[in-house]
Amino acid sequence: MEFSKYLFTACIILIGMSGCTVYYTTSQVDNSLKNSINQALNNIAGLENQIANFQSRYKEIQCDQKTPEMQNADKIFEEVNADISKINTQKLELNEEYSNFQNYTMGKDKIVSGTTEFEKLKSTRNNIKSKMESLQSNCNQLVAKTTSANEYISKNVVPKIQMVNVNDYKLKFEKSIIDLNQKMDVFHQQLTDFQLSTQKFLIENPNKSTEISKTIEAEINQLNALSMQLDKTRDDLQLAYNAFVSKTQGKNMIASCSKEWQMMQDTEMSLSKCQEDLNTISSNVQTSANKIQNAVKK
Repeated sequence: MEFSKYLFTACIILIGMSGCTVYYTTSQVDNSLKNSINQALNNIAGLENQIANFQSRYKEIQCDQKTPEMQNADKIFEEVNADISKINTQKLELNEEYSNFQNYTMGKDKIVSGTTEFEKLKSTRNNIKSKMESLQSNCNQLVAKTTSANEYISKNVVPKIQMVNVNDYKLKFEKSIIDLNQKMDVFHQQLTDFQLSTQKFLIENPNKSTEISKTIEAEINQLNALSMQLDKTRDDLQLAYNAFVSKTQGKNMIASCSKEWQMMQDTEMSLSKCQEDLNTISSNVQTSANKIQNAVKK
């Protein structure tokens, strides 16, 4: 990112000569200075935007307690921000030089040698050149420090911390909850059908022994109890997910060093438990069906 190259065209604009008197056309000098400064400021703005985006990504790593490596990274960013502050001051000084030029050339079509404006223009060109060179030096220093921060964070911070995109996680979890609810709906329907079929059997076979009836009743009661347990687990899962959504509101990422990470793991465990309970109960339904069939055959 070079700024000084724009300066040279601004400093050698000799528009016309009349006899032994040298003069510059004010409008063209004005355009040249303005374009040169604007180009330099636009280049700096591009650099500052890149740095702002980099810092924004780093700030997404929100830990309850920062590691020594993160504390070192923060110090580097303090130096970076100090350099940005210095550059912003220089940007104001550049604009002041241009404003000063506009003031002393106001109402003048030409800047003629031997006049006060001509001497002021030489001073303006020298000042702008000096400030451009200083800006270039400070920007080079800023790029070096930011590159150093990037390398340090990539090597010493990122490998030690896991990051999860909150929205991606929510979408994944919501899909898991929907799938789980669909399976539970199927299970509840199967359980209802099973109860109805056993009740129908008992009604159609009133002479079956009391022992068989008790066996069927005991198995159905056990399945109902497991079903209630599964419903509670599902409710707990939804509560855990709702709490996670509430605690991570406004966050794009969560880090493994934050309290939200434990909440995410708890939510994962709730989901896993709910899935395990569903599998267990589904297995128990088949076991109960086998027991009832065996009892009926006696």
